[in-house]
Amino acid sequence: MNARIALLLALGFGISYAGEFPRTLDAYAGKTPKLDGVISPGEWDDATEFSGVSDWIPQFSPTTDPKDLSLRGRVKHDGKRLYFAFDITDDVLYGIDTPRWLPDENPKAHELSRDGFPWFGDEMELLINASNRWSGNQMAEGNGSSWQMVCNLTKSRKGGVGVGGLLEGEPRRDLQS
Repeated sequence: MNARIALLLALGFGISYAGEFPRTLDAYAGKTPKLDGVISPGEWDDATEFSGVSDWIPQFSPTTDPKDLSLRGRVKHDGKRLYFAFDITDDVLYGIDTPRWLPDENPKAHELSRDGFPWFGDEMELLINASNRWSGNQMAEGNGSSWQMVCNLTKSRKGGVGVGGLLEGEPRRDLQS
């Protein structure tokens, strides 16, 4: 069974979009991985692998050195669920190696509210277009046909500011979603 998804990955500091649109990735059936936060040897050998960020369209500044930001990702499904694993390396971690600062455009960026930016800081975004219909550079609808998830290094919906984890992505301002 082959699950075809349109995938945009955004990494790093602020929102950045993956290379040319749409960027597709095939996810093939594989063994269900153990969801423990560890990429164990052999556990992802049956997954589709993807890597690099050098061809991505940056929001702030381009990544030119793999030590600055690098990605090795994997995707597979077990017929029921879609699984991703990411190994991301960055030489400077926002809020850990640097002070927490806020952009002039949004002094509430760290709030866990509709005014905050879940993607602000070192983070990984996953945008999925499950319908595989593409009309251009649209954003995630958040209605089951396309959605966005954010994994932030220093804030999360469950743990709050200072605890890394998952946050909802856009559209956070659409009360219908």
